Amino acid sequence: MNIWPYTIEVKKKLEEQGLWRPLLGPQALYIHLMGSTPRFREGLFGGARGPGKTEASIALGADRIPNPHYRGLVLRRNARDLADYEARCEEAYQCFNVQVRRNPMVLRFGDNSQNTKGAVVQGGHLHDLGSYIQYQGQQFSRIFIEELTQIPSELLYKQIMSSCRSIYPELFPQMILTANPGGVGMGWVKKRFVEPIDLRDGDYTKTELDNGDILYEDDKIKWWQRRYEWETEEGEKRLTVWNEIFDKEENAMAKEGHEVYRIFVPATVDDNPILTKNDPAYVNMLEGLKATDTALYEAWRHGDWSVFAGQVFTEFDRDKHIINNFADIGTTTEEFNNAVKIISMDWGYSDNTAIYFTALLNGRPVTYHEMYGNKKLASEWGEELYNYLNDSEQRIDYFIFPDDMEDNKNGFSSPIDDITEWINKLPPDKQPIMKKMGREGGSRMIRQQATHKYLMMKPDCAKIFRRCTNLIRALPNLVYDEEKKEEIDTHTDHELTNPYDGWSYGLRWLAERKEGELVHKSELVGQKMVGVVAGETTYKDIGIDPADVLRKQKRRGGDWKTM
Repeated sequence: MNIWPYTIEVKKKLEEQGLWRPLLGPQALYIHLMGSTPRFREGLFGGARGPGKTEASIALGADRIPNPHYRGLVLRRNARDLADYEARCEEAYQCFNVQVRRNPMVLRFGDNSQNTKGAVVQGGHLHDLGSYIQYQGQQFSRIFIEELTQIPSELLYKQIMSSCRSIYPELFPQMILTANPGGVGMGWVKKRFVEPIDLRDGDYTKTELDNGDILYEDDKIKWWQRRYEWETEEGEKRLTVWNEIFDKEENAMAKEGHEVYRIFVPATVDDNPILTKNDPAYVNMLEGLKATDTALYEAWRHGDWSVFAGQVFTEFDRDKHIINNFADIGTTTEEFNNAVKIISMDWGYSDNTAIYFTALLNGRPVTYHEMYGNKKLASEWGEELYNYLNDSEQRIDYFIFPDDMEDNKNGFSSPIDDITEWINKLPPDKQPIMKKMGREGGSRMIRQQATHKYLMMKPDCAKIFRRCTNLIRALPNLVYDEEKKEEIDTHTDHELTNPYDGWSYGLRWLAERKEGELVHKSELVGQKMVGVVAGETTYKDIGIDPADVLRKQKRRGGDWKTM
């Protein structure tokens, strides 16, 4: 039955026939978009508490039940949540002669006594990592995921999505998704559905279309902000702005006419008059959060994806911590040249490598360059670092790396060995001292505390250049571990943890530097021997073994200045 455009008059006609009616506004829009075309492969609905997210999911499940080939999968975080969903399905699907099996949930539909020839909807949980691969090889034309932000990474989400396929044209594959801001996976969900292009720092174009919609585009994404005007039953005019997203990379191999898009339709409790009328205490509860937990209030009440419950670095403020260049903080070339400068990194091959260049200016770290990517050998990163440093006039004093980069796997050289081989090709006065950062007990908490320290430091807090886009995206989206309450959740998307790890290794080292430690061994060439902080300079301070110096002296016939 085609009910679009959905108006007050259409809603009343459905009511007269005794049929279920979607809510006016975002819920009806979402059901229409996802139920009417295969164009939208993925659809996220919600973003706040109380707009009728689960009801929309159940309604979309109903339209395919008459097709005996339909197979659906419903995923929740744990069995308790799934029990609530199956109870609501059992009530809603009575008209389809549903038979329910529990633990795990299986809904069967059909006319024969056992319902063995009709549609089937099964349930599952996402409680552990093994649950993400148990559906591989199976086929579901629709997969429903409640609370999408509970999935730690986009990679795990895509593993689930690989089972969303169909050989029946009328049962086109779709991911039906709901979520609130917050949760371990909020970072990747926000980037995929809510803000696919960084409108503050990204390199993109903006086009205002004749119908009032706005198109943003960069080299990877086309993102339309669509306008949907509607009226409440009281005649109040409202506007919902929803996202339509085209991913160029994911559609690179798609044939013309077979491209797929994803959407995000935001909604709040204000769009659900049934709940606000019948349960005013629920709305009062949401309003009460304003006085006790501002972040949770903005997330649950208004669907604000910029602040949320469980956020680790709540003090991170783009207006305060992000700068365009050194001129923004009045740093002169001389001050930069004389500053302690470090490189810190976290290496990965399948995961991302994140490398950061940081200068210590007046006691505060200023991170001014980022190298980032994956599928590159450590030797390739070494060569890239060599080229960058060799072509630059800057002198890097220390190179900070985690001790796992010394791991020598399969008998080959370690990642740090491959990088050091390139670093040693630099002129002696450009070679940084290599410093290993141990991961002994409490290491993560120490780095976390160092990050808090520099972000909150007064009057001069840490600064990050705007071009360090991956670090800037990661910091506000890191969340606490549900079990280790005070630590960052390491099961989240590595696109968040890798930049943070690479940066925070350097912050920890800066915070723990000993008084009297020399800036760089090249400082000894000449008459002055000046440390970072007043104190006596020793060979140990700069990593020089005197015995080794004498051996090289005899071997080369030179002195220690030219080693």
